[in-house]
Amino acid sequence: MLLILALLGGPCEGADTQTVRIEVSAAWKPAGLRLEAETVWLGQARSMELKDDGTVPEDHPGDGVYSGLWMGAPPRMLPLHIYASAPDLPRTELVGSNQVVDLGSSRLAWSLENDGHVYARKVALALPDAPMEVADTAAELAALGWIALVFIYVTWLVQRLVPRRRR
Repeated sequence: MLLILALLGGPCEGADTQTVRIEVSAAWKPAGLRLEAETVWLGQARSMELKDDGTVPEDHPGDGVYSGLWMGAPPRMLPLHIYASAPDLPRTELVGSNQVVDLGSSRLAWSLENDGHVYARKVALALPDAPMEVADTAAELAALGWIALVFIYVTWLVQRLVPRRRR
């Protein structure tokens, strides 16, 4: 019984450090675009510039995804503000809301939009706005072709091996 209480009451693995990744996918990139994120992490004010330079793990430089990483003791919710500025754009708040974060690591993603009004739209993943390379397209088409070929072969084989009922 004490063992069960110790296991249930003990700290979770990885619960001592929280990682929050902030990503903004920007198809619209004016010259000199600067994105900045601000929060209050367990009473401590934090800010960081979101960059598209590949310094954050799993990020590729120049792909149009601006990202940054915060780490620390695990909060459950963060008040998050993301601002954009450029020479032709005054500092504009894109995001101003409380974000629930998961224990261990969280990935919070938005897409930068401009339809006469600059804003950020919440998305599941901030994907780069880059066209698919020819080699990637060829590999995808080859995989789909093999899947179709196997499906046709199995269908043909089943029709030959399974006897049909005669009426």
